[in-house]
Amino acid sequence: MRLTVLGSGTGVPRPDRGGPAHLVRAGETSLVMDLGMGALAKLQGLGVSPAGLGPVLLSHLHPDHTAELVSLLFALRNLGVGRTRPLRLLGGAGLRAWMERLFDLYGDWIRPRGYELVVEEIPGRRVQLGSLSVEAVEVDHIPGSVGFRVTG
Repeated sequence: MRLTVLGSGTGVPRPDRGGPAHLVRAGETSLVMDLGMGALAKLQGLGVSPAGLGPVLLSHLHPDHTAELVSLLFALRNLGVGRTRPLRLLGGAGLRAWMERLFDLYGDWIRPRGYELVVEEIPGRRVQLGSLSVEAVEVDHIPGSVGFRVTG
């Protein structure tokens, strides 16, 4: 298993630290935890395109941890990206309702086209993602916050 820190910053932009985001790879399986500022460019630099992105796990819904989710969904509407397989979005309680509010706000600009978006609330559950197992544990931060334990 290999962990790549894409960004470890906070909500305060700095030139030397991207927003919170981590890439976990194990064999053919990969996942991304959080999508802070700069995450998509860092992923592209590592050869991970929006079309090939594995599941996205969101620890909580603060803007510094979700900043590039709308950009990702907008990019996936571009026919040139070519994503056809489902994209799984996993997080804590409230994720589905939050996504519905984003769809209400952005409408067709971010609604999936050519692929399925699967939104799953997984606190207290263990989920198998290829060769990786992810356990989501509720943490004391804001309502719906989860910490992830990844094993493989």
